[in-house]
Amino acid sequence: MALLALSVSAAAIQIKKKDHTMETPARSADSVLSEADTLFRQNDLTAAFTAYEEAYTLARAEFNRSVEVEALSQLARVELRRGNKDAGRQWLAKAGERADEVDPMGWSRYLGVKGRFEWQDNTLTAARATFEQMYEYCVANALWSRAVDAAHMVAIVAEPFEDQVRWGRRGIEMAEKAEAESWLGPLWNNLAGSYFDHGDYDSALACYQRAREYHWRFSGETGKLFADYHVGMTLR
Repeated sequence: MALLALSVSAAAIQIKKKDHTMETPARSADSVLSEADTLFRQNDLTAAFTAYEEAYTLARAEFNRSVEVEALSQLARVELRRGNKDAGRQWLAKAGERADEVDPMGWSRYLGVKGRFEWQDNTLTAARATFEQMYEYCVANALWSRAVDAAHMVAIVAEPFEDQVRWGRRGIEMAEKAEAESWLGPLWNNLAGSYFDHGDYDSALACYQRAREYHWRFSGETGKLFADYHVGMTLR
């Protein structure tokens, strides 16, 4: 019994030594950027900002200019979302200094945030030009989800009404082809809003109903609530 106990004890010690010597894998700039994007989509802006800062720091240490530009751009976007435009502009300026058209991921991300600042500044002609540039660039580089985002944003800032519809439907068609179904709720919702503002309530209702289908599949409770509200609002 004593020998058995000693054997078990020795095994336990060995396991402890192995556990003690195990090293935690180093976090890469790419992996932290992905984590930050997830937090941003969840609207956890404080945690997302911290994660983007970490991604930026790691990217500089790794000489990963692409992730550096993406992280800087998203730091600007978080500040814009939080209502801190001036702070956001400083991050965006840094991103612009590092962004390069030969880098598809960094350049497309930078354009998406640059256009959103122009949109929020109500410089809609400039915003449309930026988002159209982003769309063409993303299509050329097979960045389909980002091309959908660009089409969605063109539809938001475009005038006249016919352009809103054309770009909205272009985004929907591309999202369906790219199997980017999580985009279809916002896309149908935005198209519905264009029809509603134009006084075409039958088309608006049809689009809001399509939007509701996708929001109930992919959105959180708030998204579902707004989807139901828009259908009810149009039926009144």
